[in-house]
Amino acid sequence: MPERHWTGATDGDLGTATNYAEGYTPVDGDDVIFENNAVDVDAGLTDLMGVALGSLWIAKSFTGAFGTSTHYAVLGAHEVHIGHNFGGSSPAGSGRIKLHLENVGSAQTEVTIYDTPSSPTDANREPVQLLCDDPEAVINVRKGRVAIGPDADDAPSLHELRVGFSTNRSADAQVYVGPGVSLTNVKQWGGSLLLRCGAQEIIQREGTLTTEGIGAIASWLVEAGLAIPNALGAISALDVFGGVADFLRSPEVRNVTNLRRRAAGTVKWNSDVLQIDSLDTGGDAALGAA
Repeated sequence: MPERHWTGATDGDLGTATNYAEGYTPVDGDDVIFENNAVDVDAGLTDLMGVALGSLWIAKSFTGAFGTSTHYAVLGAHEVHIGHNFGGSSPAGSGRIKLHLENVGSAQTEVTIYDTPSSPTDANREPVQLLCDDPEAVINVRKGRVAIGPDADDAPSLHELRVGFSTNRSADAQVYVGPGVSLTNVKQWGGSLLLRCGAQEIIQREGTLTTEGIGAIASWLVEAGLAIPNALGAISALDVFGGVADFLRSPEVRNVTNLRRRAAGTVKWNSDVLQIDSLDTGGDAALGAA
């Protein structure tokens, strides 16, 4: 695929041909690369709408702002890579990557976030803010601070969110998902995840996962880590086979239709905060009001 390298030689406009080293505005199938550059992308943020890029690469060596404090850059790409740095240097990265991903249609969008700065450009915001129109999209977060659909009126869609880690399992990734997001699956291997929307399936193998708001969860498997189900939406099936599910962080009454706990798992609850329709403790394990 042809590559287009951002230079920002003329201005900060995505649609200006002379802002790319090759002298051409990106078209369908192009691989667009932002690296070793500090020129803000702050104009023409919708000029590439409708273009299905092959891939979008925003390296950690790109230290300019991508989007403005009030507007997302709107792009469509089959692959999106943010914050990668494969050399021995330690670039600062961009404190604002505000990206609205269009549905490219012919194939799902897959996003990988490698790292972000710890301090954002915008107060009370995360360095990476994402919207996504593709209901089949997959977002992978290895490290950094990421918000998906951060505002109450955002309504992005994605198929799967995967939260992992780079070197520090508990602290590398900090992810927030807003209340308007349509989310199917969550898989978590580390980090902390705050979920304010519902989901069809959660598989938690490590890390801390907190739910808030009113989103319902169809299936939640806790194999390790800490689950904090504060959301008022019902959980249809909660399997605590390891780690801890702590219902005592919130005094509000919540409901679990089917709860299964095995000896390696712990559920903290009492009847004031949790209603259980069907309980399976595996015969020799007992839940306790902790």
